[in-house]
Amino acid sequence: MLTETRGRLRWLGLLLLLGLGAASAAEIKNVVAYQQADRVVVSYDLEDANPVDAHACASAPRPDLCQESIGTSVAALFAINGHLYSHESLRLEGDVGRKVTPGKGRRFSWNVLQDFPQGIASDILLSVTSSQKRLRESDVVSMSDQQTEVFRWIDAEQIKLAEANRSLVFSDGTQRLAAKIDEVVNAAYALEPDQAHLAKSRYYCARFSGANVAKDQLAAQWQKSKSSPPPAIDDATHEKYFNCLLGSLDPHSAYLTPEAFRELQVGTKGSFAGLGMEVALKNGIPVVVSPIEDTPAFRAGILAGDRILEIDARSTKDMPLNDAVKLMRGPKGTRVSLTLQREGQAAPLRLTLVRDVILVRSVRFRSLADGYGYVRIAQFQERTADDVGAALDSLRAASGGSLKGLVLDLRNDPGGLLNSAVSVASRFIDAGLIVSMQGREKSSNQHYQAQRVAKEPAYPIAVLINGGSASASEILAGALQDHRRATVVGARSFGKGSVQTIVPIDQGALKLTTAIYYTPNGKSLQQVGIEPDIALDQDGSIDEGSISFAQRLLREPSATRNLAVRTDRVEQLKIEEFFALYKNAVRARVAVAAPAAGRLAGNQVPPRVDPVPSVATLAAQPDEQRVALVIGNSAYPTAALKNPVNDARAISAKFRTLGFDVITRENVKQKDMTRAITRFGEKLAKSGTVGIFYYAGHGMQVRGKNYLIPVDAQISSEASVRSEAVDVDSLLEQLATSALGIVILDACRNNPFERRFRGSAGGLAQMDAPKGTLIAYATAPGKVASDGDGRNGLYTQEFLRMLDEPGLKVEDVFKRVRRRVADATADQQVPWESSSLTGDFYFVRTAQTAPAGRAQDAELLFWQSVRESKDADDFSAYLKKYPNGQFADIARNRLKGLSVTKRR
Repeated sequence: MLTETRGRLRWLGLLLLLGLGAASAAEIKNVVAYQQADRVVVSYDLEDANPVDAHACASAPRPDLCQESIGTSVAALFAINGHLYSHESLRLEGDVGRKVTPGKGRRFSWNVLQDFPQGIASDILLSVTSSQKRLRESDVVSMSDQQTEVFRWIDAEQIKLAEANRSLVFSDGTQRLAAKIDEVVNAAYALEPDQAHLAKSRYYCARFSGANVAKDQLAAQWQKSKSSPPPAIDDATHEKYFNCLLGSLDPHSAYLTPEAFRELQVGTKGSFAGLGMEVALKNGIPVVVSPIEDTPAFRAGILAGDRILEIDARSTKDMPLNDAVKLMRGPKGTRVSLTLQREGQAAPLRLTLVRDVILVRSVRFRSLADGYGYVRIAQFQERTADDVGAALDSLRAASGGSLKGLVLDLRNDPGGLLNSAVSVASRFIDAGLIVSMQGREKSSNQHYQAQRVAKEPAYPIAVLINGGSASASEILAGALQDHRRATVVGARSFGKGSVQTIVPIDQGALKLTTAIYYTPNGKSLQQVGIEPDIALDQDGSIDEGSISFAQRLLREPSATRNLAVRTDRVEQLKIEEFFALYKNAVRARVAVAAPAAGRLAGNQVPPRVDPVPSVATLAAQPDEQRVALVIGNSAYPTAALKNPVNDARAISAKFRTLGFDVITRENVKQKDMTRAITRFGEKLAKSGTVGIFYYAGHGMQVRGKNYLIPVDAQISSEASVRSEAVDVDSLLEQLATSALGIVILDACRNNPFERRFRGSAGGLAQMDAPKGTLIAYATAPGKVASDGDGRNGLYTQEFLRMLDEPGLKVEDVFKRVRRRVADATADQQVPWESSSLTGDFYFVRTAQTAPAGRAQDAELLFWQSVRESKDADDFSAYLKKYPNGQFADIARNRLKGLSVTKRR
């Protein structure tokens, strides 16, 4: 008998009955039943007495049906308040037998979502046909009022956007913590016999997660704790307990103690204590989203993307984000040591910083030469929109009443308040959609339209972004880009496309991921970010060169023009580096524009603007349509690979800069892989199209035929390869309609399948390329290559490097890749190609390899970009490239005049 008050159980008895028919018997274990107000969730393990062997299932005619035969005759009856309900008459959500463990059976989770007018006041009976098991009282968890409030938010329409099935939140979601639960719980609670409330909270967390902890011991301590009323639960206990539950939902959901909630509120108002950087969790490690200007972190040279490995010699691996933030905060003037891992550097960085009060100045501005203005937004706070308006008024006054153009700097802006970003965007966009949010339920969906605020004239705008631009700054940049109101310059942004809602509760608040936001053209930025119109190689630092270059863009009188952009010295960004140093390769393939203000009504999507090809020295707008399908498979249940997904992402990004319409797929199952290839073929049907297929992952040959292996392949025999994998010949059939086809297979990794079958051999089988096709392997036929120790595989790494070389025929690209890979491996890995191409193809053209008439266009655009310059280096760069060009005499005269002025 368990007596509780207000929304808790007055009496709860739960009887669980089970039977699986004559085929097998089963036993119920690990039952968890808990009640929140008028709802009940029941989860339990069902273990077969005569389990089905999963390996036997694998070779059965229908493995899926074989495995699903466990527990297929389960039915459920619930007796609630003395009334009997069948499965069909209740609103139940569950996933019967979704998890199969060989020899053990499966996990069941029923969420009873029916609303009962009188609540559940008496008893609950769950019946599963025949045999029975009575639960101990401790197996039934009655939630406290505060716990009920937490789960009410989780269970409503708020959490886990992609998960329509609530059982994934209640059961599977928290089971992701199972492997770490002992460590989490032990760290969370110093369990003492007299700390009854800690024992109870720990028991809740362990029971809910389904983890293998000492449940009997916990239950005994809980039983003991009932003899006396539990003391009040402190903030630390609440924080650990709720984070144990919420942390499995996504990296951004968390419980905020009253203190943390107050600090968050202060932070959005512009003042807080700490080191001055925005951090997020990635793969269990705190990662710097962005340092804040004029703070200890900024002055120490910390960059966006730095991984924080240690704080004061304490490892941050799997440390809750709130704990990491607390360690970095402290009294002003005290020291804290950080160990950082920076991408591209093998040795960790060790820094000692002095804590300081962080005063965030949201908006800074200054006048640039010739009537242009510069506004930097460091963070979106409550007053940011007003401060931007005041800055623009000041800039106009300093420029004689009007601005010729604006450089809007969002680099290292970690975001902030959504409404603030919408308000700023509304100043530059007359009407239409700024951003939309979509949650799991329709009630979470919102559309933010341009507000009725004072509008800026339609002067050109250049927006600067980098890897530290996140969240609200991405919303602003994305809106201006999609409305064609600005040119976005810099590096790809961070890619934080989720929305967190702060839900105040009695003690503190919940920070819950409630939606994904989308730019006006419907693009999600989650883990993708904003792709700049002009991509610059940037290291995350703030430099004057980028500002200078952005101002030059605004001077361009033409509505659109093409530029080749590449620099390894951002701090010295002079205009000639964008043209004279083109040999370092094209880093962008876009139209650079300063268009008039967009006018999109309602939810209207702007018309799709096809990317204008990049030009290395105005390099080559390809005459052909370019389409690429890029697939990377890493997450194999056995023999998982480290690099293929990274390889696919890098290749996709590069191909896009080269003018390809790219279809990218990661960790695909067979059905999805086949669909992607079919879609690829449909795009290739257009006359004159160049098609490239790139694949990284496991592949194998069987009896001379090559197969690519999806992540869900269940390969147990040679025959199963044909039904579970994808035949490379089917891909070649799709390429047959293209004007030119290229197949790149980084699929020669050693895999666990080939050794099983008599007809299989190592690596891939040699193939003869059909007419108009080139086939490239990462290593020779019949050989295997390692996955690699770096972020990318060796073959893909060298291929990416060669794609930066303009003017190379495709055959020469692969020839150079072959030479570099062979040299790096002492001929242990020698890439291979088979080609039947009948024409020339260049990934990146030069003016010399461009079609007739392009060279003149290149010179004209080059001249237009420098003709109004007051920098002698710009005209020197033009004369170096075009000594006998049509504007050479004018350039010499202007160069002479600038030299005389400089001597004076």
